[in-house]
Amino acid sequence: MAGRFDKRMMKQGLGEGLLSESSRQFAVNEFKVTYIPLDNLVPNRNNEGFSMEDIEELKTSIREVGLEQNLVVVPDGAKFRILTGHRRYIAMKQLFEEGVEKFRTVPCVIKDLGKIDLPLSDRSKELYAIATTNLENRRYTDSDKLKLMEMLSQVYDELKEKGYEKLGKRRDFLAERLGISSAGVQILNFVDHNLAPCFREAFLAEKIPLMVASEIAHMPKDAQNAYRDYLDTNGIISVSVKDVQAFSEQWKKENQPTDLPPEKPYFDSFSIVKDRMEALTEAAAQCESVSGEDAARLKKIQKDIEARVAAAERIMRRYTSKKKK
Repeated sequence: MAGRFDKRMMKQGLGEGLLSESSRQFAVNEFKVTYIPLDNLVPNRNNEGFSMEDIEELKTSIREVGLEQNLVVVPDGAKFRILTGHRRYIAMKQLFEEGVEKFRTVPCVIKDLGKIDLPLSDRSKELYAIATTNLENRRYTDSDKLKLMEMLSQVYDELKEKGYEKLGKRRDFLAERLGISSAGVQILNFVDHNLAPCFREAFLAEKIPLMVASEIAHMPKDAQNAYRDYLDTNGIISVSVKDVQAFSEQWKKENQPTDLPPEKPYFDSFSIVKDRMEALTEAAAQCESVSGEDAARLKKIQKDIEARVAAAERIMRRYTSKKKK
């Protein structure tokens, strides 16, 4: 199989042999639409955390225009687990509860994960299907893309562990499947690993744009917590990249003093060096003769020592002169 994943391979026919007897009544290939009762659909825990905004607008659109995209599901015992279409599922469920009888059943496409020709566990195949199919079907927020990136990273780790050929770099793998640049993946990854919890929640709730979150993530954790306190104290709910940069610079001035006390262990090492140099001087006095080769080595070492001592003197002179002032 080619190293590059082809999304077309996700659209092959459904194998009936994988369905339970109670599910065969809905068994069709993936090119066809099957109407499944709402009660037979099960939400997917892997889709928890994705944005569910504008449900009311979606309900209005479905009520007036109809459902424009089918749900994608997989067999789950006697029921079907939703891969994509949770917002549409919630909207149609609410419409049905409000008395719109035609949404008692939902048009779905049944996907057979066994057709995914990759060396992956069933769980990873499902994650891969969720991520790739979701990206084809709707526009996602930055926080949604972060969650999809985490899913695809798990897939990448498993493929790498199993020695999948031509896998490529993680960043390129994620960028291609998320439909963003490698730089975009790097920014999302940096935010994921460095944004303090006090801001991470706001980012996932779409209250902070990605570039602002990235700028905040570049600050030390103490500075991020201080910034959160500053915003709360002053009732600030919206900030820009420039706002974050201004606070960061001010925080550095106030919290990173330039006049640091000398570290005792550092100066203790000078006394150790001094003692060793005195012992070396005594040993040199006892030498009757030195070969030309060793003499050249000793001279080189001597010059190196003199240069290092001179550098140390310059550094200490800089701070002793400040103290005298």
